[in-house]
Amino acid sequence: MVCPKCGAPIKRFDLSPNCKNCGVHILYYTQEKELAEDAKRTELEFAGARVFTARLKAAFISGAAPVARMILGVLSVAALLLPLGTFDIGIPFFEMKITVGAIGIYKLISDGAIGLFPDFAASGTGGALSALGIAAFICFALCALCILALFFAWIFSFTNIKKTAKAQSIIISLAMLFIIAAETLLIAASKKTDASGIISVSPCLWGACGIIAEYAAFLATNIAIIRKTPEIKVSDTDKKRIALLKKIKTEKTTYDELPVPIFETEEERLNRENALAGLSKKDKKSRGGDESI
Repeated sequence: MVCPKCGAPIKRFDLSPNCKNCGVHILYYTQEKELAEDAKRTELEFAGARVFTARLKAAFISGAAPVARMILGVLSVAALLLPLGTFDIGIPFFEMKITVGAIGIYKLISDGAIGLFPDFAASGTGGALSALGIAAFICFALCALCILALFFAWIFSFTNIKKTAKAQSIIISLAMLFIIAAETLLIAASKKTDASGIISVSPCLWGACGIIAEYAAFLATNIAIIRKTPEIKVSDTDKKRIALLKKIKTEKTTYDELPVPIFETEEERLNRENALAGLSKKDKKSRGGDESI
């Protein structure tokens, strides 16, 4: 360790607050410089926080379309609970009713019956009817994966509002196609007859229409956002601060080369002066009270 002023070496166990060579107070000598650097760092980093908050506001709550998209995004997950159709499987001493939807898949997984699907398909029971039903389940599962991807695209929409809105439009369109395909397969399966009488299929058009209507509304909100992208409201001063912070991170400049404050608008200057004036008044009152005592 050396003295910050004269560079004289300081012994490891020397606990004296002053340098024995030049007499400077070691702790307080760099305090002003460190406080100034903290003030500069705080100014730039708070600008980054304000920009991040502005991005969040623009992406999620700046207008009717983002707010509607947020509500419809939650409903798009809830829409998966609507049934697309039902499978009735009946064999001697065993009956089972399977719903094509999120609830049906959950029951299959919880009952451990999902693992029987490959064996059931390989057995050829039900023929083309069972094949159509399994294909419908696969289409619904792909739709659920699309909704999962949609959720992540919506969460990160603040990174680039327009591009993520386009991505969400594509994903929700794919989800709609998978729902239409699943319902078409179920309708086709319901028109086929199973010679063994083991399987019967009943499509549920109202469930498919409800899901498609909800997804279409979600698509409409994204189209509205693409056409009129919400503006990220950031002051020019904060933009300069962000650019300067990037230069510091890439070591193109240092905090020592910057003044305090780095950037200051007229409004910020007035607020700072009023705050200092208020502190000075309080200090005078406290001193006057101490003197009267």
